[in-house]
Amino acid sequence: LTRNGFNAVDAEDAAQGFMEFLLARNRLEHFVRGKTKFRSFLLECLQRYLRDQWHKDTAAKRGGGQAPLSLEELEIGVASELDKELDRDMALAVHGRVLQKLEEKFSHTGPGQPSRFGTLRRFILGANPSVSYAEVAEALHLTVGAVKKAVFDLREAYCDLFRIEVAHLVAREGIEEEMRYLITLLADTEATA
Repeated sequence: LTRNGFNAVDAEDAAQGFMEFLLARNRLEHFVRGKTKFRSFLLECLQRYLRDQWHKDTAAKRGGGQAPLSLEELEIGVASELDKELDRDMALAVHGRVLQKLEEKFSHTGPGQPSRFGTLRRFILGANPSVSYAEVAEALHLTVGAVKKAVFDLREAYCDLFRIEVAHLVAREGIEEEMRYLITLLADTEATA
């Protein structure tokens, strides 16, 4: 190590660090007898270790010991139109998966249920559908009260499945906030009907 420009103290520290590197990562297990000389293998490992150490040491210097600034601190417009478009696409993807699961659930409950789901799904997000409860009740041969109950149950099932899907995307403490945000994006999108 002293041939590489290290003084005696730095060479000793580097040698100890190198030994720790070899033992901690089980590097010696990678040596294949007969393929290369042990000395060459050790020199290659040493060069990798020194290169890694140099990168670590200079990385701390490049930052100057300063904590990185967040984008909010720099006052850069993070919520660009592209970001909103990506969020809207994600909201639509989650919505689509939830609707698919609901439709599968309805298809297993009995004959005629998939068509009932197709009729009731327009009420899920509470948007202003082009038909009224009375018109849907007449088409499905139900009372208006039965349609309202079916929509209520469908919305509850939708929320439960939506929560499960969002739980795959964010930490537990952020689920409710993320749900509100995605639902807001869906309400602004015509493709959810």
